[in-house]
Amino acid sequence: MEKKYSMGRRLRHKPKGEIPRRKTESYLVQIAKLSNLHEAFKKVKENKGSKGTDGITIEEYERDLTVNLERLSREITSMQYQPAPLRKVTITNFMKKRTIAIPTVNDRVAQQAVLNIIDPTVDKHFLDCSYGYRKGKSSLDALEKMMELLKNGNHWIVKGDITGCFDNIPHEELLSLCNYYIKDRDTIRLIKTMIKQGLGGPVTDLDIMLGTPQGAVISPLLANIYLHQLDEFASNRGFNLIRYADDWVMLFKTEEEARRAEEQTLGYITGALKLSSRSKDTTGAVSHLQQEFNFLGYTFYPVGMKPSSKAITKLLYKLPGKIDEHLKEYSKHPITIYSIVEAANKSLRGWGNYFTSGSGLKALRLMDTRVREIIRNKAIMVEENITNESLYNKYGLISLEELYQNKWNLNN
Repeated sequence: MEKKYSMGRRLRHKPKGEIPRRKTESYLVQIAKLSNLHEAFKKVKENKGSKGTDGITIEEYERDLTVNLERLSREITSMQYQPAPLRKVTITNFMKKRTIAIPTVNDRVAQQAVLNIIDPTVDKHFLDCSYGYRKGKSSLDALEKMMELLKNGNHWIVKGDITGCFDNIPHEELLSLCNYYIKDRDTIRLIKTMIKQGLGGPVTDLDIMLGTPQGAVISPLLANIYLHQLDEFASNRGFNLIRYADDWVMLFKTEEEARRAEEQTLGYITGALKLSSRSKDTTGAVSHLQQEFNFLGYTFYPVGMKPSSKAITKLLYKLPGKIDEHLKEYSKHPITIYSIVEAANKSLRGWGNYFTSGSGLKALRLMDTRVREIIRNKAIMVEENITNESLYNKYGLISLEELYQNKWNLNN
């Protein structure tokens, strides 16, 4: 008989450890401090982003920064702060469309200010198996842990991702968890107003009962707070869980262990967490390393890991458009090989720093060939005959193969 998991109206699984009482000033006072709001604005400015429903850009907000932050501080302190409606935007990401909700600059500053104060308090209670959106943790750390478990003979894989995670987290349970960690009613009220922002108009509690705005600064932390229950569920049962935000994978030595863990974990996700999970791989939720599986942009196979075909195709598909975008920014200047290469390097540098781990040298060589073809197609009106040597040595094109070799030499 399938085991049912339920939280009901009260949390059945309290996080481990007692939360000490605060002896310092309230979180709300710390959030509303002008020094914190200035730091929050700096972070928002670094992250860039477009305007919200009020039409105010980051540059426009900064022109009256002191006035804006003083007003925001007063509103937070007096509990008068009300977020503006979110701006709904549909974006195309590698031929797929998805919708995100963009808060105003003012609301992003407010959310970042909350994040600055509560993140250190909450994060220290998270488990080591959680890697997404945490200071001192990264997807590369998750991949390293994955390889460690595989080398120790854990070749049976259970994997999935929480379907529509940001859209479906129930507010009542999420706010109950926030209250457990933060223990500050005013701050909980502030967070509540942030997760109940509407799309295009005012909302009431009855309008929005699920989800945290995808695109909001605070949403990743709130998702981690909620999914920490899954981490503890797995840890209490001795499962080897690796979770990056809403993507998760477990590794076992036998198929029997994997099948049992799959049944229990999916039951917990649908029952206690009131969410659902699915596997994007054709092999299903449970597979063996011999069948290969994908996680965090890499394909894992019996002798190592390499960039997935999707990650490779995505870069090559987007690179020509990224080059065009860069050249438009400098439309007053003549197009040169240098400017084309500089534009390509912007994409190649970040991609190469992440995807030159593992054992994908052959794939990276082929990618270098395709990148050179893209550069030559863009540069055909400037110079017809460009040698490989000049692309790398004269114009400074980044070689993915060379990045890989440099990283390998550094680690060996």
